[in-house]
Amino acid sequence: MFLHHSARTSLRVRKDEAIHRTLCGNSQKFLYVLFMQEKSYTYILFNKPHGTLYTGVTSNLIKRMQEHKSLTSGFTAKYNVTQLGYFEEHTSVVDAIEREKKIKAGSRKKKIALIESMNPQWKDLFSELGV
Repeated sequence: MFLHHSARTSLRVRKDEAIHRTLCGNSQKFLYVLFMQEKSYTYILFNKPHGTLYTGVTSNLIKRMQEHKSLTSGFTAKYNVTQLGYFEEHTSVVDAIEREKKIKAGSRKKKIALIESMNPQWKDLFSELGV
């Protein structure tokens, strides 16, 4: 499912609020297992080396990449940002979202340095995910 950036942001805020409210309630152990141990990913896409960048977060990197590659509208389609340049795996959705925020707040130079630390050839890493 594709959501516009602002819709995803508000969805994340609502999810964070729900996590907080429920953790303060009776279901603390259940939610710890559900949200704190769910594998999630923070990633950076590019359209060409040193070109347009897109930072995102997902719980299913392969599925999300397939969505980015097949989109006909939105940011990734408009700028053809479909190549996976960098990704990190997290054991918590909350950690992945926090990392995405830190990456987005960083400079373009820092994002490029992240990509080049994992992928100095600027290859599309999607093909290396075993799909």
